[in-house]
Amino acid sequence: MTNSLPPDLSAFVHQSVATGKYATPDDVVEAGLRLLREREQYDEHLARELQKGIEDLENGRYIEFKDAAAIHQFFNEKQSRLHAKFADKSTS
Repeated sequence: MTNSLPPDLSAFVHQSVATGKYATPDDVVEAGLRLLREREQYDEHLARELQKGIEDLENGRYIEFKDAAAIHQFFNEKQSRLHAKFADKSTS
């Protein structure tokens, strides 16, 4: 497959090869496409998780906190339980 790039991207590809970061222009393009694919997969994952959160809110699955101190207490308790769980596993 042969593609033409805008001058700024072409210069970036050639600079990346010239500095030795990549062996060939194809390697630069391949790395870029891999990153693009990862980004799109992440965006899709994020959209699914956001939809789950919206559904949870719509179905009343959430916790209300009266103030910031209550939020801190909630997360501190969760963190303590998590640490205890991993400490139990590391001693077994």
